[in-house]
Amino acid sequence: MERKMIKAYDTPIEDDNVLADRIYNMTDTGGQRKVRVRIGIPILAGIGPYYICKVEIDDGATRFKAFGGEDPLEALLASLTYVGTELWVYGGCDPSQLMWEGRREERSANFPFTHENLV
Repeated sequence: MERKMIKAYDTPIEDDNVLADRIYNMTDTGGQRKVRVRIGIPILAGIGPYYICKVEIDDGATRFKAFGGEDPLEALLASLTYVGTELWVYGGCDPSQLMWEGRREERSANFPFTHENLV
């Protein structure tokens, strides 16, 4: 599965297009901070039968990305994998230190992660 990032769609997710919106509390050496993750509904990109799924991560600095796929599921999976990688590797968030605010006692981000995102 080829992951494609579409720069033209790296913009905030409109409120009526949000599939999931989670706020995590993270504890690290600097104390506690909030991390907000929003995933958009995969939409047809308008460039053939190709879909994009937007992502927002806000841990003090908001990042917007969009990932594409041949169908909505592939676009969603690429976006979820990006979130896992971004939080863990680039964001410095140890997934065992993330707690979904107001939902669970377990500490975990529960996002997929793959080494393919690192290349």
